[in-house]
Amino acid sequence: MSSHVTSADDELRGLLRSSVERFGQDNGDRRKLRNARGVGSGVPTLLWGEMAARGWFGLLVPESHGGSGLGFGELAIVAQGLGSALLAEPFVSTAVGGPLVLLRCGNDTLQRELLPAVASGEERLALAWQENATLDISSLRTACVDQGSRLTLSGRKRFVAAGLDATRFVVAAVRDGALGLYLTDTAHPSIHKEAELRADGTSSCTLMFRDTPAMELAGPALARQLLEEAVDATVVMSCAELVGLIDGALQVMLQYLRDRRQFGRALGGFQALQHRAVDLYIQQQLSIAALGAAVRELDGDSARAERGRAASRAKSRCANAALRVTRQAIQLHGAMGITDECDIGLYLKRALVASAWMGNAAAHRQRFASFESASTE
Repeated sequence: MSSHVTSADDELRGLLRSSVERFGQDNGDRRKLRNARGVGSGVPTLLWGEMAARGWFGLLVPESHGGSGLGFGELAIVAQGLGSALLAEPFVSTAVGGPLVLLRCGNDTLQRELLPAVASGEERLALAWQENATLDISSLRTACVDQGSRLTLSGRKRFVAAGLDATRFVVAAVRDGALGLYLTDTAHPSIHKEAELRADGTSSCTLMFRDTPAMELAGPALARQLLEEAVDATVVMSCAELVGLIDGALQVMLQYLRDRRQFGRALGGFQALQHRAVDLYIQQQLSIAALGAAVRELDGDSARAERGRAASRAKSRCANAALRVTRQAIQLHGAMGITDECDIGLYLKRALVASAWMGNAAAHRQRFASFESASTE
C-alpha cells in the first residue's frame, strides 16, 4: 500500500477505528482480564472468532487469498485500539511476523493453502526467532539439519508471545552455516513448550525443538531480508499497541482527576496537576508522531536502514513514554493507584510487558546507533 493516503483511505480508516473502539468497549471487562491472569493461553475462542470475523487477521493478506490487501496503517489502528482497551490477545504476534514471512516467501503452494486460513483466524502463525534478549540475528544457534528425506530443527527459542496459541511456528534456524526460515506444526510431540508468566499475567513461551520436522520457507538468499522485515514490522505494531496503552491510561487518569475532589474542588483544578497532565500529553503526541513515521516507512517499502531506524526510534520513544505515563498516572491516583482493584495498575503491568517485548527502549537505542554507524562507514 502506498504511503499516499486518499480521502477514501481516510474514510476506511475512520470506519476501522470506530469498529475497534466498539469492540474494545464491548469486550474490555476488567474483571475478565483479572480472572484470566496466569491461566496460560487464555484466548477465548469466541473473542478470537469475533476478531477474525471483522477481517483483522487478513489486513495484510491479498484479496486473492481471502484477505483485504490493506497495509500497516490499518493494522496499526487495530493494534492501537486493542492496546487502549487492554485486550491482551496475541494479535500483533500472530497477525504480523509469521504471515508477513509467508506472504513474501514466494511459495505459491503454501500461500494458497495457508493464507486464506490465516485471514479467517483458523491458522495462527507465530514467529519464533529470538534465543536471548538481544536483537542480533547473527547470534542465532537453532540448527536445521538435512536428513535426506526431511529437514529437522533442534534448538531453543524464547519470548514467543503466541507460543501457546499458535497453530504453526515460523522458525529462524541455521543450516550449513546459513540462515533460513522454516515452518513447523506446533502440535508435533518433539516440541516442548514452557510458559513464562509475565508481569501482566499473560504468558510468553520458551520452545525446545528436538529433531522436529520442518518445511523450508526461505533459504539463505532471502531469509535474512524476510526476517528483518518481519522483525521491523512486529516492532512497529508493538509500538501501536503502546500508543493505545498510553491513550487508555490517560483517559483513566483524566477521568479520575475530574471525579476526585479534595479541599472542595476537583483534583484536575489544581495547576500543578494540570502541568503534569500536559507533560504526559506531550509524551503521547511524541509517541504518535514516531509511530506514524515508522508506519509510513513500512507502507512505503523503504530501504532496510531507513525502515530499521524508524522502527527502533519508535520503539524507544513509545516504550519510554508508556512506562512514564502509566507510572505517573498511578502517582496521580494517590495511594489507591497501587491497589489491584484500581484499573490504572493494569495499564502499567501491560506497559511493562509490551515495552520489553521485541526489545526494550535501551536495546532499540543501541540498534538505532548501529544503523547510524553503518551509514557513515
